[in-house]
Amino acid sequence: MPETAYPTISHREFRNQSGEVLRRAQAGETMLVTSHGKPVAMLGPPGSRSRLKLKPARTTGRFHELRRQRLDEGVLGALEQLRSDR
Repeated sequence: MPETAYPTISHREFRNQSGEVLRRAQAGETMLVTSHGKPVAMLGPPGSRSRLKLKPARTTGRFHELRRQRLDEGVLGALEQLRSDR
């Protein structure tokens, strides 16, 4: 494999040590991820030249407003009740 300007990590290393790898990326390090010795991805902090437009995560669901369904009424009964609520 050709020499790169970036540290190389294998897919297995990324999977098994993902927390440490992500901390390195958060600290500013860019890494080349390989699978079976072939480059498959670049991992690093988002930069000003990143093609990704990142937005802060936000909660959009109001799950606390959903009614609880009793399991003993069966799936078909629950579905029928949900359909009738429309």
